[in-house]
Amino acid sequence: MSDDIKMEVQIVWKNREIMFAAMEILKAGLAANMRGQYYFGPDDVPDAVEYAGKGNQVGVACRILRTAKLIEYTRFHAPEIGINYGERKSKRSNANGRIVKLYTFCDNKIKQVENILRKYGAEFQPRQMEMAI
Repeated sequence: MSDDIKMEVQIVWKNREIMFAAMEILKAGLAANMRGQYYFGPDDVPDAVEYAGKGNQVGVACRILRTAKLIEYTRFHAPEIGINYGERKSKRSNANGRIVKLYTFCDNKIKQVENILRKYGAEFQPRQMEMAI
């Protein structure tokens, strides 16, 4: 089964809010990647996505994306910026210092992520490949 089909099997029965949260996570990951930061967390999406009155939508979406093998946990360690083996305190002020896991894209999945975002109509800034001279 291809990764695209796996992704669709996982999300076909999910509601629109979960789909929106999944697209926001992927967009946050691509934005971080474009900045040269190869990790991202559930707290990188807007507050409105996480707390739309329906519980932890971003957490559910992260599990779906992990199951589809688009994202995976990272073990990145940089204590000087508050990241300890793939975990950091949430950037959200209302999270009360909760620890969140950080993610990275699975190997060679960025192009597939861009295609999924296009397919589901999410607006994002596509990556621009560096030209070799």
